Amino acid sequence: MSVATAIKLINPNANFVVENNDVTKITWSAGTTPISQSDINAKLSEADALDSEKFTKKQTNRTNAIAKLKALGLTEDEINHLILTA
Repeated sequence: MSVATAIKLINPNANFVVENNDVTKITWSAGTTPISQSDINAKLSEADALDSEKFTKKQTNRTNAIAKLKALGLTEDEINHLILTA
């Protein structure tokens, strides 16, 4: 997630410019109350954790789907073809 996205999740009305996606290079404008670097970093960490959780769930679902296809009698080649063309 970008620093800008994290800021907008914290304050959807924030006006700012971020240089090079760097949390230390934020220029706040239009009277926006600055958000602390620690709050922005916390939001970034939260997003990373959610992304990791989504990835794990996706991998678990994939593994379960492959096991079900094998139980139905599909070969490895047939399963791989289905995965590549899906």
